[in-house]
Amino acid sequence: MAVDPNDIATLATRIGPRPPGSPYERRAAGYVIERLQQMGVASTLLPVRIPRGFNLVYATLFVVAALSVPLALVSEILALVISLAALVLAALEVTGRPALSRLAATRISHNVLGLIAPARGLPAGEREQPRRVVITAHLDTARSGWLSQQPIVARLRLLAVATAASMILLPVLQAVALATPSRIPWYASLVPLVILIGATVLLLQRELRGVPVAGANDDASGVAALLSIAGALRRNPPRELEVWLLFTAGAEAGGAGIRQFLRDNLFDPDRTSFISLDSVGAGNIRFTRGEGLLLLRRSSPMLLRIAGEVAREHPEWGLRPQTHRLPATDQSVVLLHGYTAIGLFAADDQGFIPNWHQTSDTPERVDIRTVARAVDVALAMIRHLDTSANHESVAPSLGSEPGTTSRP
Repeated sequence: MAVDPNDIATLATRIGPRPPGSPYERRAAGYVIERLQQMGVASTLLPVRIPRGFNLVYATLFVVAALSVPLALVSEILALVISLAALVLAALEVTGRPALSRLAATRISHNVLGLIAPARGLPAGEREQPRRVVITAHLDTARSGWLSQQPIVARLRLLAVATAASMILLPVLQAVALATPSRIPWYASLVPLVILIGATVLLLQRELRGVPVAGANDDASGVAALLSIAGALRRNPPRELEVWLLFTAGAEAGGAGIRQFLRDNLFDPDRTSFISLDSVGAGNIRFTRGEGLLLLRRSSPMLLRIAGEVAREHPEWGLRPQTHRLPATDQSVVLLHGYTAIGLFAADDQGFIPNWHQTSDTPERVDIRTVARAVDVALAMIRHLDTSANHESVAPSLGSEPGTTSRP
């Protein structure tokens, strides 16, 4: 399926880097909605609150936890309270119930939502709501930094596990210190202290010294693919399936856009599926077996089965599953909310996303044929969803609750 390379060039070059909540991200939203309207696709802008300085949220929690170590020399009880508070707040962030980042939300941006109605038309009664698939791609871009360098990326999961273990170990050691006069627990706490300081330095370096990247692959390629999907489905819509085209803001700020969208819209999980398009512009197209840097969230079995069927039908595409072991995409947020979801991305022969969060992520390093292949895969999966009425996740039901979804 043809993809317009001008979409990638416009987003990555003419608009340029699109930090979460920035005017450039909003310009990208404006460009996308203009493109959808040119195609005749019903579309709308949806406001989103974006956390300012998302990396600073985790850096703050790591610093607070680290400060409990010297504080323990003065008051072991106070040190334990502080390290426990930091651990609880960090756990809330990781598990999708953010407290600090929500308090820090000070910028307004926009998701873009487009709608492709099924060929048979939208039913009048709520009891006959169609099955839906929501296809997502994100508008914003990240910053470069030491965290994006290949030697660290290859060990990013190890770093995440070590940091999480340090956050857990500190209150454990401090509780032991309260129960024994020995100084061994305090000396042992110096190890997690060093790890947390290192993690804080990496986050602050990205936030304060990192350069906003053009994001041609991550994720102008996904946006271009989704626009191509919109055009294809506008010309030839599914018979039974309603397709929502969601371009999210703030994905690089903890998935702010998809979180807001899911708070504002309540879907029937038995009739709604999500497919995420993220970094589909270089390498070979993969579908996610699961994803998560720290906590692995497995893709939905029904969508994995469909992706496997597509791979078998088109062996020439080289499509296969891979676990996505980088920070969470929109897919993880969707899975946390109880919906079926899977992701499409592209990886090189070593399994890495080329130029991930680097200044080298420019249009000339995007292979438009790879983007087109992602479109082919997504369209094939949509057709399978449209015709597979017997899948358990899309069995007939009452549809969404009245008033809980807002079509454009």
